[in-house]
Amino acid sequence: MLELLRLRIALHTMKCGTSITYLKGLNIARIANRNHNATLPIIKESTMPALTIKNIPDSLYEQLKTAAELHRRSINSEVIVCLEKILTPTKITPADRLSRIEQLRSSIKTNRITLEDIEQAINSGRP
Repeated sequence: MLELLRLRIALHTMKCGTSITYLKGLNIARIANRNHNATLPIIKESTMPALTIKNIPDSLYEQLKTAAELHRRSINSEVIVCLEKILTPTKITPADRLSRIEQLRSSIKTNRITLEDIEQAINSGRP
């Protein structure tokens, strides 16, 4: 990005007779011509890391492509959304957690052993 900015400024310099001095340590440029003097900050655009994924199975790629089309996203955007869903922890409210616990408890079949069952097991096989 910085090189592109320098190229644009250099092209402008050739057209207008403007002199440009880069003050590298300060990340600013001093621009001067016969009518104007200015000091401008050189803003560097932050670059995000890139990721290359190799050897993706065809079936997985097709699923990803289909999901991207359904959500009207590019494949790259769909991959980012999928990674965020998996890697970003979701916060569960205490009420949601309790309702899930109650749901799980109600689905468990209980085979309660009664006192009579215990006494029968103790007494079985005894004369």
